[in-house]
Amino acid sequence: MQYRLLRAVALSSVMVLSSGTAVFAQQPQTSRRSDLLTAEQIVELSTKVYARCDSYRDSGVAGTTYVSDNSQWTAEKPFTTAFVRSDRVRFEFKDMSAGDPPPSYIIWAEGDDVRTWRDVEPGVNRPGTLGGAIADAAGVSQGASHRIPSMLLPDASAPKSALELSYARRIDNAEVDGFECFRIRGQSIRTPRTLGSGENAVVLRENSSIIWIDKQSYLVRRVDESNVYDSFRTDTVTTYSPEINAEIPSEQLDFGAPEIPDS
Repeated sequence: MQYRLLRAVALSSVMVLSSGTAVFAQQPQTSRRSDLLTAEQIVELSTKVYARCDSYRDSGVAGTTYVSDNSQWTAEKPFTTAFVRSDRVRFEFKDMSAGDPPPSYIIWAEGDDVRTWRDVEPGVNRPGTLGGAIADAAGVSQGASHRIPSMLLPDASAPKSALELSYARRIDNAEVDGFECFRIRGQSIRTPRTLGSGENAVVLRENSSIIWIDKQSYLVRRVDESNVYDSFRTDTVTTYSPEINAEIPSEQLDFGAPEIPDS
Protein backbone atom coordinates (compact mmCIF):
# COMPACT_ATOMS: atom_id res chain seq x y z
CA MET A 1 0.00 0.00 0.00
CA GLN A 2 2.81 2.43 0.94
CA TYR A 3 4.49 1.81 -2.43
CA ARG A 4 1.27 2.68 -4.30
CA LEU A 5 0.88 5.88 -2.29
CA LEU A 6 4.45 6.96 -3.01
CA ARG A 7 4.10 6.10 -6.69
CA ALA A 8 0.85 8.04 -6.99
CA VAL A 9 2.38 11.15 -5.44
CA ALA A 10 5.42 10.89 -7.69
CA LEU A 11 3.24 10.57 -10.78
CA SER A 12 1.03 13.48 -9.78
CA SER A 13 4.13 15.67 -9.33
CA VAL A 14 5.38 14.71 -12.78
CA MET A 15 1.97 15.46 -14.35
CA VAL A 16 2.36 19.10 -13.34
CA LEU A 17 5.16 19.31 -15.94
CA SER A 18 3.22 17.78 -18.81
CA SER A 19 0.94 20.57 -20.04
CA GLY A 20 0.52 24.30 -20.25
CA THR A 21 2.62 27.15 -21.57
CA ALA A 22 5.13 29.50 -20.00
CA VAL A 23 3.92 32.81 -18.68
CA PHE A 24 5.69 36.11 -19.16
CA ALA A 25 5.85 38.75 -16.49
CA GLN A 26 5.74 42.47 -16.07
CA GLN A 27 7.61 44.66 -13.60
CA PRO A 28 6.65 44.32 -9.89
CA GLN A 29 4.04 46.78 -8.70
CA THR A 30 4.11 49.14 -5.73
CA SER A 31 2.51 47.78 -2.57
CA ARG A 32 -0.41 50.21 -2.72
CA ARG A 33 -1.38 48.84 -6.13
CA SER A 34 -0.65 45.21 -5.34
CA ASP A 35 -4.03 44.42 -3.84
CA LEU A 36 -5.61 45.23 -7.21
CA LEU A 37 -3.58 42.58 -9.02
CA THR A 38 -5.25 39.46 -10.35
CA ALA A 39 -3.93 35.97 -9.68
CA GLU A 40 -2.56 35.76 -13.21
CA GLN A 41 -0.73 39.09 -12.87
CA ILE A 42 0.88 38.04 -9.58
CA VAL A 43 2.09 34.80 -11.16
CA GLU A 44 3.52 36.73 -14.11
CA LEU A 45 5.38 39.13 -11.80
CA SER A 46 6.78 36.33 -9.70
CA THR A 47 7.89 34.33 -12.73
CA LYS A 48 9.80 37.29 -14.12
CA VAL A 49 11.59 37.95 -10.81
CA TYR A 50 13.05 34.44 -10.99
CA ALA A 51 13.84 34.63 -14.71
CA ARG A 52 15.77 37.91 -14.33
CA CYS A 53 17.61 37.56 -11.03
CA ASP A 54 21.42 37.31 -11.09
CA SER A 55 21.57 34.73 -8.32
CA TYR A 56 19.28 32.76 -6.07
CA ARG A 57 19.48 30.40 -3.12
CA ASP A 58 17.04 28.78 -0.76
CA SER A 59 16.50 26.13 1.84
CA GLY A 60 13.20 24.45 2.51
CA VAL A 61 11.25 21.34 3.35
CA ALA A 62 8.66 19.39 1.38
CA GLY A 63 6.51 17.49 3.86
CA THR A 64 3.84 15.07 2.63
CA THR A 65 1.23 13.44 4.85
CA TYR A 66 -0.34 10.24 3.49
CA VAL A 67 -3.80 9.43 4.85
CA SER A 68 -5.81 6.25 4.25
CA ASP A 69 -8.59 4.51 6.17
CA ASN A 70 -6.09 2.53 8.21
CA SER A 71 -2.99 4.66 8.50
CA GLN A 72 -1.39 8.07 8.41
CA TRP A 73 2.28 8.89 8.04
CA THR A 74 4.45 11.84 7.00
CA ALA A 75 7.59 12.00 4.86
CA GLU A 76 9.85 15.07 4.99
CA LYS A 77 12.37 16.04 2.34
CA PRO A 78 14.59 19.04 3.17
CA PHE A 79 16.23 20.68 0.15
CA THR A 80 18.58 23.46 -0.92
CA THR A 81 18.98 25.36 -4.18
CA ALA A 82 21.90 27.53 -5.32
CA PHE A 83 22.02 29.33 -8.66
CA VAL A 84 24.22 31.89 -10.44
CA ARG A 85 23.18 33.13 -13.85
CA SER A 86 23.61 32.09 -16.47
CA ASP A 87 24.48 28.45 -16.13
CA ARG A 88 25.51 27.33 -12.63
CA VAL A 89 22.94 25.51 -10.51
CA ARG A 90 22.87 22.97 -7.72
CA PHE A 91 19.80 21.34 -6.15
CA GLU A 92 19.87 18.72 -3.40
CA PHE A 93 17.23 17.03 -1.29
CA LYS A 94 17.33 14.35 1.38
CA ASP A 95 14.64 11.75 2.05
CA MET A 96 14.38 11.71 5.85
CA SER A 97 12.10 8.66 5.87
CA ALA A 98 14.39 6.43 3.81
CA GLY A 99 17.19 5.61 6.22
CA ASP A 100 19.81 6.85 8.66
CA PRO A 101 21.67 8.74 7.38
CA PRO A 102 18.98 9.92 4.94
CA PRO A 103 19.93 9.42 1.29
CA SER A 104 20.68 12.45 -0.88
CA TYR A 105 19.78 13.30 -4.46
CA ILE A 106 21.92 15.97 -6.18
CA ILE A 107 21.35 17.79 -9.46
CA TRP A 108 24.27 19.95 -10.64
CA ALA A 109 25.11 21.85 -13.80
CA GLU A 110 27.75 24.24 -15.06
CA GLY A 111 27.18 25.10 -18.69
CA ASP A 112 26.63 21.93 -20.69
CA ASP A 113 28.14 19.77 -17.95
CA VAL A 114 25.14 18.24 -16.18
CA ARG A 115 25.52 15.65 -13.42
CA THR A 116 23.34 13.88 -10.89
CA TRP A 117 24.01 11.71 -7.87
CA ARG A 118 21.70 9.43 -5.89
CA ASP A 119 22.86 7.76 -2.71
CA VAL A 120 20.45 4.88 -3.35
CA GLU A 121 22.31 4.17 -6.63
CA PRO A 122 25.85 5.50 -6.02
CA GLY A 123 27.60 6.86 -9.05
CA VAL A 124 27.78 10.03 -11.12
CA ASN A 125 25.18 10.12 -13.87
CA ARG A 126 25.32 12.49 -16.84
CA PRO A 127 21.80 13.11 -18.17
CA GLY A 128 21.49 14.64 -21.60
CA THR A 129 20.01 17.94 -20.40
CA LEU A 130 19.42 19.90 -17.23
CA GLY A 131 15.72 19.92 -18.05
CA GLY A 132 15.72 16.14 -18.14
CA ALA A 133 17.51 15.93 -14.79
CA ILE A 134 15.01 18.34 -13.20
CA ALA A 135 12.04 16.42 -14.58
CA ASP A 136 13.44 13.03 -13.51
CA ALA A 137 13.59 14.19 -9.89
CA ALA A 138 10.25 16.00 -9.81
CA GLY A 139 8.19 13.10 -8.49
CA VAL A 140 10.56 11.85 -5.81
CA SER A 141 11.26 15.40 -4.57
CA GLN A 142 7.52 16.24 -4.31
CA GLY A 143 7.98 18.78 -7.10
CA ALA A 144 10.74 20.73 -5.34
CA SER A 145 13.37 19.96 -8.00
CA HIS A 146 11.15 21.50 -10.67
CA ARG A 147 9.25 24.38 -9.11
CA ILE A 148 12.01 26.97 -8.60
CA PRO A 149 14.74 25.74 -11.01
CA SER A 150 12.20 25.78 -13.85
CA MET A 151 11.66 29.49 -13.29
CA LEU A 152 15.34 30.31 -12.85
CA LEU A 153 16.17 28.56 -16.13
CA PRO A 154 12.88 28.51 -18.07
CA ASP A 155 14.57 27.48 -21.33
CA ALA A 156 16.20 24.45 -19.70
CA SER A 157 13.23 22.70 -18.16
CA ALA A 158 9.59 21.84 -18.65
CA PRO A 159 7.31 24.04 -20.82
CA LYS A 160 4.88 24.91 -18.04
CA SER A 161 5.46 27.65 -15.50
CA ALA A 162 5.69 26.09 -12.06
CA LEU A 163 3.19 28.63 -10.70
CA GLU A 164 0.59 28.33 -13.43
CA LEU A 165 -2.66 26.91 -12.04
CA SER A 166 -5.95 26.07 -13.70
CA TYR A 167 -8.92 28.03 -12.30
CA ALA A 168 -6.49 30.32 -10.46
CA ARG A 169 -8.03 32.88 -8.13
CA ARG A 170 -6.87 35.01 -5.25
CA ILE A 171 -7.89 34.19 -1.70
CA ASP A 172 -7.19 36.19 1.46
CA ASN A 173 -3.59 37.27 2.04
CA ALA A 174 -1.83 35.64 4.99
CA GLU A 175 1.54 35.64 6.75
CA VAL A 176 4.15 32.91 6.74
CA ASP A 177 7.25 33.30 8.93
CA GLY A 178 6.42 36.99 9.38
CA PHE A 179 6.15 37.75 5.64
CA GLU A 180 2.81 38.90 4.24
CA CYS A 181 1.93 36.89 1.17
CA PHE A 182 -0.52 36.85 -1.68
CA ARG A 183 -2.31 33.51 -1.81
CA ILE A 184 -3.48 31.96 -5.05
CA ARG A 185 -5.69 28.88 -5.15
CA GLY A 186 -6.22 26.63 -8.16
CA GLN A 187 -5.42 23.24 -9.64
CA SER A 188 -1.93 22.16 -10.68
CA ILE A 189 -3.43 19.03 -12.30
CA ARG A 190 -6.79 18.77 -14.06
CA THR A 191 -8.97 16.07 -12.52
CA PRO A 192 -10.12 13.36 -12.68
CA ARG A 193 -6.99 11.74 -14.11
CA THR A 194 -5.62 8.20 -14.15
CA LEU A 195 -1.98 7.99 -13.11
CA GLY A 196 0.13 4.95 -13.88
CA SER A 197 -1.04 1.81 -15.61
CA GLY A 198 -2.03 -1.76 -14.90
CA GLU A 199 -2.17 -2.85 -11.28
CA ASN A 200 -0.32 0.32 -10.23
CA ALA A 201 -2.90 2.67 -11.76
CA VAL A 202 -4.69 5.08 -9.42
CA VAL A 203 -7.33 7.69 -10.15
CA LEU A 204 -6.69 11.21 -8.95
CA ARG A 205 -10.16 12.54 -8.10
CA GLU A 206 -9.40 16.02 -6.74
CA ASN A 207 -6.46 18.40 -6.69
CA SER A 208 -6.14 21.73 -4.91
CA SER A 209 -3.07 23.98 -4.65
CA ILE A 210 -2.37 27.21 -2.81
CA ILE A 211 0.74 29.24 -3.68
CA TRP A 212 2.03 31.79 -1.16
CA ILE A 213 3.95 34.64 -2.85
CA ASP A 214 5.75 37.32 -0.85
CA LYS A 215 4.05 40.70 -1.41
CA GLN A 216 7.35 42.60 -1.35
CA SER A 217 9.81 40.35 -3.18
CA TYR A 218 7.38 38.24 -5.25
CA LEU A 219 9.32 35.14 -4.19
CA VAL A 220 7.52 31.90 -3.39
CA ARG A 221 7.48 31.17 0.33
CA ARG A 222 5.10 28.24 0.55
CA VAL A 223 3.06 25.86 -1.59
CA ASP A 224 0.19 23.70 -0.26
CA GLU A 225 -1.10 20.84 -2.38
CA SER A 226 -3.83 18.28 -1.64
CA ASN A 227 -4.60 15.26 -3.80
CA VAL A 228 -7.58 12.95 -3.26
CA TYR A 229 -7.52 9.44 -4.69
CA ASP A 230 -10.05 6.60 -4.45
CA SER A 231 -8.70 5.12 -1.22
CA PHE A 232 -6.31 7.71 0.21
CA ARG A 233 -5.25 11.34 0.07
CA THR A 234 -2.00 13.27 0.31
CA ASP A 235 -1.36 16.73 1.74
CA THR A 236 1.97 18.34 0.89
CA VAL A 237 3.31 21.58 2.38
CA THR A 238 6.52 22.93 0.85
CA THR A 239 8.20 25.85 2.60
CA TYR A 240 10.96 28.11 1.27
CA SER A 241 13.49 30.52 2.76
CA PRO A 242 14.55 32.30 -0.46
CA GLU A 243 17.13 34.97 -1.28
CA ILE A 244 17.93 36.61 -4.62
CA ASN A 245 20.88 38.63 -5.93
CA ALA A 246 23.15 37.71 -3.04
CA GLU A 247 26.73 36.55 -3.43
CA ILE A 248 26.73 32.75 -3.55
CA PRO A 249 29.84 31.14 -2.03
CA SER A 250 31.57 28.79 -4.45
CA GLU A 251 31.22 25.86 -2.07
CA GLN A 252 27.44 26.11 -2.35
CA LEU A 253 27.79 25.54 -6.10
CA ASP A 254 30.23 22.62 -5.91
CA PHE A 255 28.89 19.27 -7.09
CA GLY A 256 29.70 17.79 -3.67
CA ALA A 257 29.00 14.15 -4.45
CA PRO A 258 30.74 11.56 -2.26
CA GLU A 259 33.77 9.84 -3.69
CA ILE A 260 33.36 6.17 -4.48
CA PRO A 261 36.32 4.21 -3.07
CA ASP A 262 38.29 2.07 -5.49
CA SER A 263 37.26 -1.57 -5.34
